Amino acid sequence: MSKRLIHYSLPLEGLSPDIASILPLVPGTQLIDRTGTLKMGRDFKFLDALPTYTTNKSFAQICDERARELAALNHPIDLYWSGGIDSTVALVALINAGASERITVCLNRDSIVEYPLFHAKHISGKLTERLVPPTVKLAWRPEPLTVTGELGDQIFGSVLLSRFREWKPPINTADYESKKHNLFRAFDEPWEKWVGALLRSRGGDEGTAIANLTRLTAKAPFPIKNFFDATWWLNITCKWQDATLRFFKDIDVTEEQFSRCHHFFRTDDFQAWSMTEENHRHNKIIVSGQHPIYKTYKFTAKDYIYAFTRDQDYRDNKIKVGSLPADANNVYKEMFENFTREGNGRN
Repeated sequence: MSKRLIHYSLPLEGLSPDIASILPLVPGTQLIDRTGTLKMGRDFKFLDALPTYTTNKSFAQICDERARELAALNHPIDLYWSGGIDSTVALVALINAGASERITVCLNRDSIVEYPLFHAKHISGKLTERLVPPTVKLAWRPEPLTVTGELGDQIFGSVLLSRFREWKPPINTADYESKKHNLFRAFDEPWEKWVGALLRSRGGDEGTAIANLTRLTAKAPFPIKNFFDATWWLNITCKWQDATLRFFKDIDVTEEQFSRCHHFFRTDDFQAWSMTEENHRHNKIIVSGQHPIYKTYKFTAKDYIYAFTRDQDYRDNKIKVGSLPADANNVYKEMFENFTREGNGRN
């Protein structure tokens, strides 16, 4: 008999001081530090250990190998296509792997609006389509394999800085617009300065958070220099498990059903690729003059798509768009009870 996974909420008052200190940076997220640096204060289990090896494989090679692995399962696939970069990479890779006849592309109107040319040329009339509601709870089917573009953000880094366009820092409101461009220096300036500014704006304990993040970033495979670097490392080390589980945040599933969910980027090779400094730097957001250029973010992934579509405009100009429903962006509270209570670690 399949063991049932039970969703539950972690109360904020139960968080360890280490985790609580950095939570204002990513509010509503269940942080589990895979480096073992920050104390959790409760039993927990790592779903995926942080890889300790490096890889010389290219991004395209890892994509192709991952797609062949999924295609070899020889099972119907529900691929959740948002129209965004990550899920398009997954779909392109599976098409290249010869799995087209087994793919059902789960999409909605927003998916088509985000990448209409891809839908028109490579999905409509060529692949089975299924129009689904925006909430996974109503869209998910337990029988096929589930493939998503989840964990792409963790591999490539955080676009948290893009929210600075709406964030009003602790400066005189009248001066805000004239000084707004100074915020974008965070992409290239020491991360401690801008983490401190963000924490002060949210009422966090700046000193404790920076001390804990300093310990965390010391475990990175290369120097963490700026806010983009720091939020990438926080994402891949502490937010990985949350991003792995959030697809099922409102669904009661069994362990067997969960095992049939394959987030495309949930492999050791993708993580090892991400932790190579050259790959990380090549896909970061850069600053030109007084403004950030978001088009460089995930450029390697866009280049992989381009090799299939020859859509140069998409490769050169597409920027990240949030794919999660609004309620998921607000709070990711639910996790799987047995992943915590039957843990493989406590610190």
